[in-house]
Amino acid sequence: MANMTLLERIDMALQHARKTRGELADGIGISTQAISNLKRRPGSTLRPENVARAAVYLGCDIYWLCTGEGGKYKPHEAGPVHSLIAMEVAKWLDEMSEADRHKAFSLIYQMHKGNWPSMPSEDAAALAQAAPHRHK
Repeated sequence: MANMTLLERIDMALQHARKTRGELADGIGISTQAISNLKRRPGSTLRPENVARAAVYLGCDIYWLCTGEGGKYKPHEAGPVHSLIAMEVAKWLDEMSEADRHKAFSLIYQMHKGNWPSMPSEDAAALAQAAPHRHK
């Protein structure tokens, strides 16, 4: 499998994930042309961060997708795969103080139970945002 091209590995992962090249492109925020160029332009590749996003999106081993080494495609059952949104939210939570993180988890827990908070009106939100900047 080490002799497979990046496109062949992507296609194999797409097949296992039951996704299309178009769905992959949309899922990781690139054009389908970027994927098609892997076939039309020998030696072309994707930016490393896009290959990493593709591995997460397709639920396959990132090292295998990048290099073709280290075994083979690993489906979702091989371990946890987190969405890009979940990873971004986790990063936000990690950057919060412990008190703010506790509040955020409480809010998420309530929302998970179906208790969604009401959103403030745009006017109230604008006033709240401007309030710290007012001068006495």
